[in-house]
Amino acid sequence: MPLGFTDGRNEAWVRDLLAGNPDLLPIEEVYQSFGPLAPLCTELQTEAGSVFAVSSVLP
Repeated sequence: MPLGFTDGRNEAWVRDLLAGNPDLLPIEEVYQSFGPLAPLCTELQTEAGSVFAVSSVLP
């Protein structure tokens, strides 16, 4: 696959994919004390700019 090949996928596609499927991020492999993620929002507006995706760990 050539570098830059996106097949119509963009940042919004990745954002929406992760928001709908937070289990795609292997967070438990990085931080074993973190449990399954729950998406909170996809575009959080801050004074510094927007945050791509925000998730929280389920209890």
